[in-house]
Amino acid sequence: MKEWWKALEKREQRIVLWGGVIVILLILYFGLLSPMQDKVATLQKSVSNNTSLLVWMKQAKSEVKRSEKNRVNSASNRSKSLLTVVDSSIKQKKLSASVTEIKQVNKSQVQVKLGEVRFESLIAWLQQLQSRDGVNISKITLRRTETEGIVSADAVLVRAGT
Repeated sequence: MKEWWKALEKREQRIVLWGGVIVILLILYFGLLSPMQDKVATLQKSVSNNTSLLVWMKQAKSEVKRSEKNRVNSASNRSKSLLTVVDSSIKQKKLSASVTEIKQVNKSQVQVKLGEVRFESLIAWLQQLQSRDGVNISKITLRRTETEGIVSADAVLVRAGT
């Protein structure tokens, strides 16, 4: 090999030397650098996918907790009388001032009469009763008042499933 190298002219030696350097650089790039870049890109995509999955899982976790809490509340409210559940939800939603009458019609029904109440507050209260406490509306009558957004209501409420 030394004899071959010495037999080359200086110009040819430089060409072979630079060619060797270029070949070594190409081997390093295609053998090491390019595969590492591909792996990094794959890992970055994986991290991005896993991050979005983590965000979704955190949201799902909070929904599950909320659902479990509602189920526990609903189960504990099942042991209470319907009148007690309705009365406590009225107090919680601060509608007590609007209630003119609340009475147990029979074991599975409660009648609530509300004087003047904001329509949005009434709907929010009824929605909470249904979703959290498992209480549905059997019958409801709404009457307009002279004030916009204010109604009077007469509702018969029943426990879901009865």
